[in-house]
Amino acid sequence: MSGESSGARVSSVPTSIADWATIYAEHGRAMRAAALAATGGPNKEILGKSADDIVGDLIAEFMVNGKDLSQKNNLRGYLTAAVRNRVR
Repeated sequence: MSGESSGARVSSVPTSIADWATIYAEHGRAMRAAALAATGGPNKEILGKSADDIVGDLIAEFMVNGKDLSQKNNLRGYLTAAVRNRVR
C-alpha cells in the first residue's frame, strides 16, 4: 500500500486478532455506550441480545467477513453507527 494514513484511519486492512484487539481497545467503550443507549440500558435486551452481545457480534462479523476499515475517515463514528444500525 503506498502512502501512510494518519489520524483516525486504520493504516491497513485489519487481518489479525491483534489488529481487531487494538480497534476494540480504542473504540469498544464508545461502541458499548452506543449499544447501551440503543437498547435502553445495561439490563435491557433487544431480541435476546445485551449491549455487550451486540458489540461482540458486530466485531466478530467484521473479522469473519474481512471488513475493510482502512478507508474510514471517522472509524469511531462508523463503528458506533454500525452498532446503532444493528439494534434497529
